[in-house]
Amino acid sequence: GVVIDKNNEGGRFATGILALTVAKPWTQALRTFVELAGQQIASTRNGGSVATFDMGAAYLLNNSAQIDVALSRGLTRQAPDLQFTTGLSIRF
Repeated sequence: GVVIDKNNEGGRFATGILALTVAKPWTQALRTFVELAGQQIASTRNGGSVATFDMGAAYLLNNSAQIDVALSRGLTRQAPDLQFTTGLSIRF
């Protein structure tokens, strides 16, 4: 994807986002993924590039609810070193 954003000086710049994801369903309820993600591809002047390696899993509790976890490791200086997320999604 391409995003037009503003830097700290108020100037506009174009940045990109890109991801390569591989997912595997183990059962109808359990699936996992690994991903190489570039959340921001930009010059240092415009905030630098943010790239991460991510992995996670989701488990369907029923047809309308899911729990998930993910771990993310920063690959660039601008990316957070380590992140962990957990979630609950409910369809209504």
